[in-house]
Amino acid sequence: MGYRKALEFLIKDFLIHKYPDKKANIERNVLGKVIGDYFGEFPRLQKLAKAANWIGTDATHFVPKYADQDIQAMKNYIYAAQTFISGDLMADEAESFIKTNS
Repeated sequence: MGYRKALEFLIKDFLIHKYPDKKANIERNVLGKVIGDYFGEFPRLQKLAKAANWIGTDATHFVPKYADQDIQAMKNYIYAAQTFISGDLMADEAESFIKTNS
C-alpha cells in the first residue's frame, strides 16, 4: 500500500506541476481517473502509471485479479515512470536555458 501511495504522490505532483490551474481537480479525483484524464500527451507514461496503479490496487484485495504481477513489477513501473517524469522536467529546464541564452 505504501508503493501505491507513493505512486499517487508522484503522479499527482507531476500533473499539478504541468497543469497548475487544474490542481483542485487533480487532488480531488481518484488516481485512475487522473491518469486517464491528464496523460493524453504522455501515452507511454500513462501506461506505466496505469499498470502500477492496477497492481497496487489489486494488492489490497483478498483474491488478486493479476496473480502474475507482483510488487516487484509495480516497483519497476513506478521507477520507469519516475525516470520518464525526471527526463521531462529536465527537458523543460533545458528549454528554458536555451530560450534565456539564445
